[in-house]
Amino acid sequence: MRFRKTFFLLSIICLVTLSLFAEKIDEENALAFLSGNYILIGKKINSKKTYSGRIRLQYNEKEKRLDIKRVVAGVMSEGIATIEYALSDQIPVLKIKFTEKNVKYEGVFLWRGDLDNFGRISGYIYFANDQSVEDPGLEAYFISQDD
Repeated sequence: MRFRKTFFLLSIICLVTLSLFAEKIDEENALAFLSGNYILIGKKINSKKTYSGRIRLQYNEKEKRLDIKRVVAGVMSEGIATIEYALSDQIPVLKIKFTEKNVKYEGVFLWRGDLDNFGRISGYIYFANDQSVEDPGLEAYFISQDD
């Protein structure tokens, strides 16, 4: 019994230690990789209504972030995106913040490269002051080959 407790305690200590030294990604390269013009498709918060538009993610080397310009239904909004780390596993996520029609939004996104080595980005959208919405919005970004 004592062996089990000691083994369990050592396992927990090892896992905590490993998570403290988990390797972070190269944020500058990731942000540069994600820069570009994208087609945006989404679903509104607390609704089944969908929308589409365009979003431009431009790497701001000085600020180490992406500057965002979105156009959905003819309405332009601007914001920023940064890489943050979520959960105890320190999973890298793209956190976006923007304002549209005086309403502040935040989004948490994951990304991967597609088969042509362009970024493909998808995630959830929330009201900035209330991340406990019943039905969060969804957005996915696909690189625009037209631009």
